[in-house]
Amino acid sequence: MKAFKHFNLNPERPVVFLMGGSQGSARLNRTMQAILEQPDLNDIQLLWQTGSGQYNYYSGFDSETVRIVSFINQMADAYAMADLVISRAGALTLAEITACGKPSILVPLPGAAGGHQMKNAQSLVAHSAAKMIPEKDLTPERLRNMILNLLENKSELQRLSQNAKSLGKPDAVEIIVNHILEIAES
Repeated sequence: MKAFKHFNLNPERPVVFLMGGSQGSARLNRTMQAILEQPDLNDIQLLWQTGSGQYNYYSGFDSETVRIVSFINQMADAYAMADLVISRAGALTLAEITACGKPSILVPLPGAAGGHQMKNAQSLVAHSAAKMIPEKDLTPERLRNMILNLLENKSELQRLSQNAKSLGKPDAVEIIVNHILEIAES
């Protein structure tokens, strides 16, 4: 409930959390703008992290159901209230998504070194823990339809959530530290 108060959203309505990393994603932002310019997103609320460089351009979309923020310091709150996450597929973001067990639509950054974002996203998709739209295939219609279809299919959202959670490693730091200590002691 704290998260909904923090972002001033209604806990009775679904929340989509869109983020393109700390700097935002011009492509994700443009796509969401086009979606919001279409009528009827049902009862969906949107928490939209634009990135600081793009915030002023998109801040006019802020409304009762759309919260525009440049950066989120309270990521735990954002994840806590999100019914669906839309994001790039960087390793830290996917670690957060899986640790929180959140269903997601991933749009990997095509220019990422070694194609790592595509590989990250494909790994979650292969475990039925996320959906993916390669950036070359990203259109407002495709993303809008995927959002609406997922939010209307509670069993699919639950399946994605459970599978994402099963991949999460919330105790990874502790495991790594213990291994280092074991090696140091031997």
